[in-house]
Amino acid sequence: MKRLVTFLAVTIAVAIGCGGDDDANKPKTGNGVNDLKAACGVRQSWKNRSAEQCSLCEAGAVAAFCECEAFQGISAACAEQENARKTACDQSTRDCASNCDRDDCACIEGCYANAPEACKKAADARDGCVAETCTSRCN
Repeated sequence: MKRLVTFLAVTIAVAIGCGGDDDANKPKTGNGVNDLKAACGVRQSWKNRSAEQCSLCEAGAVAAFCECEAFQGISAACAEQENARKTACDQSTRDCASNCDRDDCACIEGCYANAPEACKKAADARDGCVAETCTSRCN
């Protein structure tokens, strides 16, 4: 619950307090493992999952670009993938996945099980990107 509150607080702070959308300054990250289950496995292997820098990374990587010091090198790294997921997946699917424990791969996969193929692909890309972006901050 503490992680969810931290994640939401950071996401709101980034959305409100950070401006600009200068693509030239955004870190570029690919889709990592590009697979929901594999990305969950990567997250499960993180040794410092509960560390603040890990939570900040998971929130900052998918939020709008921010020049904030806490998000240097990760800000909006996966924003394109997150925006694609928001477009392809309905709110109930996204809420379902958000309510899962981030290490509960079966729960997360279950949320996307009956989703349209475009939603599944967008979730694969988003979670793969976050896993790739945050591994160094979460290990």
